[in-house]
Amino acid sequence: MFSVEFTEPVRGNGHWQSAVYALWDSTTAVGLSLGFIVLFRHFFNRPGSFGKFLSQHSYAVYIIHVPIIVFLAFAMRDIDLATLLKFGTAAVVAIPTCFAAAYVIRKLPLASKVL
Repeated sequence: MFSVEFTEPVRGNGHWQSAVYALWDSTTAVGLSLGFIVLFRHFFNRPGSFGKFLSQHSYAVYIIHVPIIVFLAFAMRDIDLATLLKFGTAAVVAIPTCFAAAYVIRKLPLASKVL
């Protein structure tokens, strides 16, 4: 039977197995990233009306998202959930809220020229 000793060198400490794992991990990450870029460029390069709306308001969201996120974080601080579940809940609430706020702000006469 195999023992735990065979997996220990992968965790680091200058073993060749950890170098091979680090090389494989980096190569896989870069390869997947490049593959997704090509995949999305080839098959999903036509924005629909929803994608056009998101791209038109993305800069305004970039500018205004911080206060919305901070407010939401303070509002959720007493909710007892697992960290990842709380993050997911906050994201589901914050993303539409940010885009709705950006839409309203961009309707203002002077803001539409800047944002």
